[in-house]
Amino acid sequence: MIKLEVWKDIKGYEGSYQVSNYGNVRSLDRYILVNGHERLIKGCRLRKRVNHKTKYVDVNLYKNGIRKAYHIHRLVAMCFLDDYNEALEVNHIDR
Repeated sequence: MIKLEVWKDIKGYEGSYQVSNYGNVRSLDRYILVNGHERLIKGCRLRKRVNHKTKYVDVNLYKNGIRKAYHIHRLVAMCFLDDYNEALEVNHIDR
């Protein structure tokens, strides 16, 4: 049985970024102002990177020009668990 990929908005980044139940992260189409003109930025799947300090897979998200790195397994838990909180241990290795 093939499980479909489900996408949900990332809290705090609604309308800009989404994460899937497979751990993929994408940006959405959006308009930005450049020199007083609106410019369309096409959405795309974001590049994942291994954080060499933590050994977790991270992704960078931007809001108001500020970059913040997130562990992807935490983003998935935040968006797909109803009772998520920061104190939860997220088993991401084989589940």
